[in-house]
Amino acid sequence: MAAKPLPGHNALVEHLIDRIRQHEWTVGSQLPSERALALEYGLSRSMVREALAALQLAGYIQTRVGAGRYVAQSTPDTDSQAATLRTGESIAATLNVREAMELGCAYLAATHATPDDRKALRDLVNELERHVRQGAFDDYLKLTLDFHVQVATATGSSYLTEATRDLTTQHQHDQWLLADHYTPAIAERSLAVHRALADAIIRGDAPAALAAVAAHYEDYPALVADPDDPGLVGQDGTEG
Repeated sequence: MAAKPLPGHNALVEHLIDRIRQHEWTVGSQLPSERALALEYGLSRSMVREALAALQLAGYIQTRVGAGRYVAQSTPDTDSQAATLRTGESIAATLNVREAMELGCAYLAATHATPDDRKALRDLVNELERHVRQGAFDDYLKLTLDFHVQVATATGSSYLTEATRDLTTQHQHDQWLLADHYTPAIAERSLAVHRALADAIIRGDAPAALAAVAAHYEDYPALVADPDDPGLVGQDGTEG
């Protein structure tokens, strides 16, 4: 199918869904790379990445680190399609903005955090770990938002703190869809990233803090398939 340039990621989302529905990409088949799709549609890779994240969260595709993106075995039923897609698009858009802001926050927090800030981060990581051990993923996800607000607070900038709080408040409304994706393996992956960010800030290691944020958003835990999930299969019936 020849693609025409599209005005933005929302139009791209709908176009990619149409290609899945029309069986251009069958169940278990691998989608083209971000780079290939960006060239095909004349859009930036970040815009393509945002559209793919929305499709992932809405249940149309699945992603494995180092293996690419694949059409999921099942797609949302008719009753839930609109809600899941709308929420997936909202989360994907918010993640892009959060990544840009939190890179700056992480650097400033590593260089400006007070002893009280460091203690607050330690306490939050301990509480996050407790929720993971208990399998309380809803509580875990809510607390990760508090964690990111605390990172912003550690910058010493009230503006960054309020801006981060506004973003995480928007994200909180969409947490139900993230929670639907969580498994113990995904929660452990997320916990490790948050712990790495806290440890870097506590050490005052700005490069490590930046690396932790980049890792968090490059392979956002809820956007990576659980390696033990049997739901992703290749065209030959093997795991993708």
